[in-house]
Amino acid sequence: MTTKLYGVCAISTETGLAGNRLLNAKADFKRAMTDYRKLFGSNNIKNIAVTSSELRDGLFGGLKIQDINFVQCYRQPKLLIRTPKKIGFTWASASHGVVSLTVSGAVEHLQSKYLHSQAIIDDIEALHMMRKSEKVAVKRTLSPHLRANIFWPDDVKEELQTDQTLKSQFMGMLNTPLPIFIIMQEPGLLPEIKHPRSVSKKPVVRKADSKLKSIRDSEHCRVFCYR
Repeated sequence: MTTKLYGVCAISTETGLAGNRLLNAKADFKRAMTDYRKLFGSNNIKNIAVTSSELRDGLFGGLKIQDINFVQCYRQPKLLIRTPKKIGFTWASASHGVVSLTVSGAVEHLQSKYLHSQAIIDDIEALHMMRKSEKVAVKRTLSPHLRANIFWPDDVKEELQTDQTLKSQFMGMLNTPLPIFIIMQEPGLLPEIKHPRSVSKKPVVRKADSKLKSIRDSEHCRVFCYR
């Protein structure tokens, strides 16, 4: 389980420097784990499970940190170097993520990205009955997650119009499983905060031009062909 807590927190320049050191350490740790897993072959679900067990029983076990949570370690807190005018939190409305692939690409995608349940095995067997070059869509159910819309002051907007390289520093939308930290160059007010509404219970309305059809008759099927 990973902890999620949204919010906004003002920090000093000194704390911001410490935060950057933390971000660099997190990135270094993730690269080290990726390089380690490559030693075991392809970076698929099966090998990730094997390398995680090796790490927990070996190195991490010796350091008494075998219960370390990789998702928490990889997550990067957001550090803003300027104070936005407004931050609006909202729940992501999409209930599914869709990846368009060829049949052969879909087989590889299912084998590398999903645990090998009976439903996945059945999907792969159904794909093997189709032309390898045919286009299909792999649909993944998405859990509700919080996002933040960032509204910048006019002077920042003007800078963004003249220098596109600044977009990585002044993004308009962020995923926010962790609080947003604002480095306050001098004492000041936090931006206006719009809190999220409760998750909508309304059923998702399918688009009239939807052309997807399940490749097999099962509610657990994740692969769809285009009508």
